[in-house]
Amino acid sequence: MAEDAEAVLRMMEAEFHRGPDDWGILIPSSLAAEIRLPWLLQPGGREYLRTYPDVGSGPGAILGTRQLSILDLSRQGRMPMGSGDGRLWITNNGEIYNYRSFGPLDGHGESFHSATDAEAILRGYAVWDETVVARQRGMFAFVLFDEPLSGSSSPLRFERSSEAGC
Repeated sequence: MAEDAEAVLRMMEAEFHRGPDDWGILIPSSLAAEIRLPWLLQPGGREYLRTYPDVGSGPGAILGTRQLSILDLSRQGRMPMGSGDGRLWITNNGEIYNYRSFGPLDGHGESFHSATDAEAILRGYAVWDETVVARQRGMFAFVLFDEPLSGSSSPLRFERSSEAGC
C-alpha cells in the first residue's frame, strides 16, 4: 500500500496548479508508521497527514487532495476532512452554494469546526446519509470514505453534480 500512497502523492503533485494553497492525504495508520514514505521525512510533511485505524482484512482507502482555498483559509478547512469520531472522511472539489443552510445540523450533535462546504457535506451525510446530495445546490464532486463500511465491497461513495438544483 506504500506504493499506492506514493502514486497518490505523484497525482497530487501533477495537480499543483489546480490547488496551490493547501494539500492533505489520508492513509491507514499502519502505513503512516512505515518509514519508506519519503514525504513524511520532509519538513512539515506530517502536518498534512490524516490517518484512520486499519480495520484488518477489509479494503482501505488513500485520499489525497490539492486545494484552492476560497471559503476557509484556515487549517480547520484542510482536506481530507474527517468526522470527530474518525468514521467518515471527505475530499471534494467545487462549491455547494447553499452549504450555510446546513447549519441546523448543530442540533443533531454535529457541530461545525470550519467554514467549509466540505464539512457541511460531511456533517450532512452523518445525519441524512446519501440523501444529503439531494439537499445540495452547486457544482461539486466529492469522495466520502465511510470507514465502518470498509469491510463491505464499497467503502467509498462518489458523488458529482452539474449545477444540481440550480
